[in-house]
Amino acid sequence: MRRPPIPPPKSPRKSSSRASAPRSNAALNVKRESVAAVDAIVAEDIAKFPDQNLAESLQRIPGISIQRDGGEGRGITVRGLGAQFTRVRVNGLETIATSHDGAASNRDRAFDFNVFASELFNSIVVHKTASAELDEGSLARWSTSTQATRWRAGRLHLRRLRPGQLHDLSENWGPRVAGLLAWKSPDGSFGASVSAAYQKTDTLELGNNTVRWSQARFDSVNGTPCFQASATNTTAQPNAGGVYRQSAACDQAALAFHPRIPRYGEVRHDRERLGITAGVQWSPSDATKVSIDGLYSRFSENREEKWARSCCVRTSVRSTWSTRSMTATTT
Repeated sequence: MRRPPIPPPKSPRKSSSRASAPRSNAALNVKRESVAAVDAIVAEDIAKFPDQNLAESLQRIPGISIQRDGGEGRGITVRGLGAQFTRVRVNGLETIATSHDGAASNRDRAFDFNVFASELFNSIVVHKTASAELDEGSLARWSTSTQATRWRAGRLHLRRLRPGQLHDLSENWGPRVAGLLAWKSPDGSFGASVSAAYQKTDTLELGNNTVRWSQARFDSVNGTPCFQASATNTTAQPNAGGVYRQSAACDQAALAFHPRIPRYGEVRHDRERLGITAGVQWSPSDATKVSIDGLYSRFSENREEKWARSCCVRTSVRSTWSTRSMTATTT
């Protein structure tokens, strides 16, 4: 019995959308077309990671590192320089400083990137070198733009995102909602868009710290006093102030460091973030374009700290409770 002939193998076919290529290479095209050292990240790249704010999105760019507060990104460092050396623009406008040190707000010119949700922005461009179109005053310039996606003419588009976070220590569920509504006229001369993002988190930190380290002011191991009343008075001052008496036995103890205030505590962060963007664009001709953009952002945090600590060489244990409330608003 003869077997049927084996058909020749079919040549593989590869199909792709030509419209998707510009979007996937948008960040690379920004670097190619710039004459200065520029890095960029677009909305497609931002959406690939569960970033909560702009600071966490910026850490994807080479040369950028971030500082975290309560497990969430907050400040940025550019090539080893802190946030106070960086200027920020949103839609071409200079932003105000809303940073705080945990006790008071607006202590320096650094900008808190945790005020903005990452879903509200279409692209982030980082200028690492000076350029003629940039103002002076910093070694790096950040330029961010609001959602500006092109939509098909004559159609109304709606996008929404409803993720959330579950924290095992606080045992609370944090909602996170984002949405985008956009419309474009059939002739393509007029368009409008509105986007919003809301997030509420309740996190709990448990741990211990040293509150810096202090140099030991103990006697030597064999009991020799290492501190005296003054340079001329040799009266011993055990475990107290005075002038250090240099000796081989005392040098061993003086080189030791101990925790300044060893303590154990819990820190609770109640955070709420709201961001709204709106834009209207009218283009009566190819040479004329009129745009009106608006951005509102509000970030509030209630921080409660509870500490149990043992100070210095005392045997007593003191418990300290403190509550701090901070609110930063950018319009």
